[in-house]
Amino acid sequence: MEKLIRAKCDASYKSYNNKSYIGIGLTIRQHNGIQFTENKKYYVDGILNSYYAELVGIIELLKKLQKIKGEQILVISDNEGLIININKRLLKSDYQLEFSFLQFLINNIKLNNEINFKWQPREKNVECDKLSKKQDTYNFKYELLNNKNGLYQCQAFNEFEAQLQFQKFIDRKNKEIESLENKNINRNIEPKKQSKSMFNKMMKEFKKTGTAYKNNF
Repeated sequence: MEKLIRAKCDASYKSYNNKSYIGIGLTIRQHNGIQFTENKKYYVDGILNSYYAELVGIIELLKKLQKIKGEQILVISDNEGLIININKRLLKSDYQLEFSFLQFLINNIKLNNEINFKWQPREKNVECDKLSKKQDTYNFKYELLNNKNGLYQCQAFNEFEAQLQFQKFIDRKNKEIESLENKNINRNIEPKKQSKSMFNKMMKEFKKTGTAYKNNF
C-alpha cells in the first residue's frame, strides 16, 4: 500500500449585505490510520466568490500540514481552476496576498516532504462538502407583543441565517397575536342581534300600549 497522506478540502460560499460567509470542510487521512476532520467558518468584508472560498480552504488545509515531516502528501480539491493555477503557479491578481501566503506554506512543507495537488470531482468529495455546509444550533430569547417569553432554537449554516429564521418566527407570532386581538375587538363592538321571542314580545307590547317597551314609571 502506498504511504500517502491524503488531504482534502471543500468550501461553501454565500454573501449577505456586503459581507461574505465562507464555510470550510477539511479531512486529512494518514497511511497509519490517523484521521483528522474539521469545519471552519469565516466572515469576510466585501462580496467575493466561490473561487476565493476554495482558495481559503486550501490555505487552511496547508496550515494543518505544516508540522508533518518525511511524508508524501497529496492535496485534493474539487475546484479544477484553482488546482491548475497552483500547479502552474499562476497567481490571480485579485488575490495576490492570499496566493503569496499559499506559496509560502507550500514551500515550507516542501522543506521536509513531497507535496502534490490534484483535482477530484465534487461527487468524490462528499465528506468535505458536508463539513463545509455543516449547520449549528442557535438559541434566541424572545418576548412577544402579548408579553409571552420563550426560547427559540434553530439549525443554520451561520449566525446571519439563524437571525433571519429568528426574525421570521417573531414576525409570524406577533402577526398571529395582532390578528387574534383584532378579532376580539370586532367581536366586542358587534351589535347583539335580538332573538325572535324577544321581537314577538316587543310587538305584542307595542300593540297594547303603542310602545315596544314596558313603562315602569
